[in-house]
Amino acid sequence: MTKTTHRLVAILSLSIAAAAPARADNEEVYEFRPEIDVPVMTVSAVLGLSYLLNEELAPPHCAPRCSPEALPAFDRASAGRYDRNAGTVSDVAILLTLSGSALLAGLDGGLVDVLVAVQAVLVSSAITVPITMAVSRPRPFVYGDKAPIDERTSGGAALSFPSGHTANAFAAALAVFHGVHARHPNSSLPWLVLGVGLALSTTVGLGRVFGGEHFPSDVVAGAAIGASVGWLVPELHRRRVDLAFGMDGRVVSVVLRGAL
Repeated sequence: MTKTTHRLVAILSLSIAAAAPARADNEEVYEFRPEIDVPVMTVSAVLGLSYLLNEELAPPHCAPRCSPEALPAFDRASAGRYDRNAGTVSDVAILLTLSGSALLAGLDGGLVDVLVAVQAVLVSSAITVPITMAVSRPRPFVYGDKAPIDERTSGGAALSFPSGHTANAFAAALAVFHGVHARHPNSSLPWLVLGVGLALSTTVGLGRVFGGEHFPSDVVAGAAIGASVGWLVPELHRRRVDLAFGMDGRVVSVVLRGAL
């Protein structure tokens, strides 16, 4: 993802979060604890934004051109690929995924749901960005001559594994599905939301591959990370339900966490 796209995503997410209506008349399914969640989101944002330091932290180790012989067979076909149009499609798809997820979360659940979805994306970035820095895998376009030389020799050219675009898209899609399903478990709406979200997320991943930004294995790893985080973060915020009932004159208290 380009630096400009990162800034647009950050501004768009914060704007939607600030504008999202609180649904006092709707069922609250999540608990947002500022003393825990604010530090988590802050640290995650800092780790995710470390991507902007790629020139200093992740110089490509085989620029200006790498040899594809050492690549796994299923990634080798992508070596040397470069297509700006496919990359643009991927950028548009992730903006639609993130903004649409935040908007739907706000309309269906309110500000807390938006914050949970945003946190899922931030945590996803906080996981993928340090990994890409540490692995420093060259992008597919570094294995050929189609991309401009300045792109092939930039620090961002060594941030291939895993795909942050794909991870963030799947995190947003799964997070909003989690909230909608929690409120409408007997409706087809959550599955429609999931279908659209997965379609957009898959478009993001395919655009990254066809654009020469990532190998198929990068996208698969990103999807796994994003989907896991997109489910786990909302689940950790599920509101507890306290039940009390009598048994032989005694009151027994049971605390349950809601499950889908």
